[in-house]
Amino acid sequence: MKKNKIFLALITFPMALFSLCACGSRLKDANVFMFKMTGNHFGETLYSGFEMTMKANNQKYFDKSPSEANVGAQVQMIETLMMQNVGSIVVSASGTTGYDQVLKRATAKGIKIVSADSPVSPNYRTVHVNHCDERDIGTWLARAAVLIACGINYGSDWKAEELLKQPVIDALEKRTSDSNKIVFGIVSSTQDSPSQNLWIKYVKEELQNSRDGINYAGKNIDVDPHIEYGDDETKKSKDKADYFIQQKVDVIIAPTTVAMAACATEIKDTMQKDPTCKVKLTGLGMPSECYGQMPTKEDDNDMNYICPYMMLWDVVKLGEVAAAATLKAREGNFGKIGDSVTLTIPNEDPKTYEIIEDIGDGGPRINALPPLPFTKYNVLDWIEKL
Repeated sequence: MKKNKIFLALITFPMALFSLCACGSRLKDANVFMFKMTGNHFGETLYSGFEMTMKANNQKYFDKSPSEANVGAQVQMIETLMMQNVGSIVVSASGTTGYDQVLKRATAKGIKIVSADSPVSPNYRTVHVNHCDERDIGTWLARAAVLIACGINYGSDWKAEELLKQPVIDALEKRTSDSNKIVFGIVSSTQDSPSQNLWIKYVKEELQNSRDGINYAGKNIDVDPHIEYGDDETKKSKDKADYFIQQKVDVIIAPTTVAMAACATEIKDTMQKDPTCKVKLTGLGMPSECYGQMPTKEDDNDMNYICPYMMLWDVVKLGEVAAAATLKAREGNFGKIGDSVTLTIPNEDPKTYEIIEDIGDGGPRINALPPLPFTKYNVLDWIEKL
């Protein structure tokens, strides 16, 4: 038996060593994409854009995301990628801290670090590729929730850039005499998710401060919504949605695609058992995951649906821009805050992006996209894409 074990070890050790070396050779100088976790539709869609840009430039690239969404899992995987001598890593961070030591060693080895969607430390990234301005997102989410709570359909001439300004004022005037306070609940991802926390911050700032001539004070609105965290897990997010359903909130705001889909399902299931459930939903969602819970025809009454309208951005294009920024970073002349950088993504003319100071950490970033509302006027156009 002992001889057999020794013989087996002599065989398996070289095989394992060969496997490690082969993998390292395969990944050497590659451009690696790392989302928070595998099996996440948002992350897979983001990677598809990353892949298109890399493929169009004949680059070596891989998806190396961990199986669970936590900082430790990503850090461990970055350690492995360092050993395999990759050329760059695009990271969508699961948290705000815990990355600095491993990223410091990675950049010292010459590995280019770019973050996308959720930022890593400004000390060790070339740039953060942001989707949209955080204040725009938070403001839009707050105002959309107010409109939905007031039963206001999304007008065909409204634009995300205008952030539903005048319709909110009109809705508040109509609701002023109502004695029932509007109450919101927020189902987010993890407690330390940098992007979600900034969006929620601006949701609350919008409700607590008077801007653009909109004053929520005295309008029977709860200006400090309670937050529950679903950790981007479907079951946990559904449980958090059920909590708010039992609290009879007017609108659940879900600033994460996993929570959006989970909340929509939980509200639907509750309505089938209890037709008196009136909870509505808005947030950052994927049309393909919320189909059936949204209006799709111009003559639909938005308020007959669980999610009258929501928003996001073109996730595929965000992945494309992140990949283009990575390739530019590897050229060694990306630029700094105050500069501009020209990037090229497949099937488009080169576009110039301003490198600005990130409002969260002061580091360099570019805003890739404007906010994109999904309404009955366009949701069918996006279902196949997102």
